[in-house]
Amino acid sequence: MNESKDDKSNCNAMKKDRKLRAFLCIKYSFDFLFSLFLLIILLLPLLLIALLIRLDSPGPALFTQTRVGQYGKTFKVYKFRTMYQSAPHDMPTSQFNDADRYITRLGAFLRKTSLDELPQLLNVLRGEMSFVGFRPVCTTERKLNALRAQYGVFDCRPGITGLAQVQGRDDLYYKDKAKVDAEYARKRSIKLDLHCLIKTIPVTLTQKGAK
Repeated sequence: MNESKDDKSNCNAMKKDRKLRAFLCIKYSFDFLFSLFLLIILLLPLLLIALLIRLDSPGPALFTQTRVGQYGKTFKVYKFRTMYQSAPHDMPTSQFNDADRYITRLGAFLRKTSLDELPQLLNVLRGEMSFVGFRPVCTTERKLNALRAQYGVFDCRPGITGLAQVQGRDDLYYKDKAKVDAEYARKRSIKLDLHCLIKTIPVTLTQKGAK
């Protein structure tokens, strides 16, 4: 007896579900182990950067900000502080009237080299982020967050880098960014994660799409 279309559809869905579960198991194991490894070997450079930040301007070395993560839940993202204490807190730099006047001397270098993102290894270790996913944004970026919720992007963990980061970064309009994030959520795989990680290197070095 030939299988019905419903039986074939259910069988394909089960295979896809098993494949996704296996991928996530590998992905989250890699996230935990590699973030722990990097935090250990980068401990001294991280402490040095923290010391230089404290010497460069008053305030803590680390900066935390509330962002929207997996399943639409908020969490505190860690970054090295690149701005003066007087800077607006829970809003993206792109919404500042004059962002440059808030950025410290050392902060400009950290932002240019993306070294300010290194503390997010703690978020990866804690299971709040992944190395690859959608870039989490502030709760005030309501239009982008609403589209991400609509497109199922929040099924994934946010990432230090992601498909949108290597396909335009801040040059992408929020609607286009949400579509690219949704594409990653649909197609996520080890191959796609490796693609994003490898492409992140030249994007970071050239500062393409960074604002």
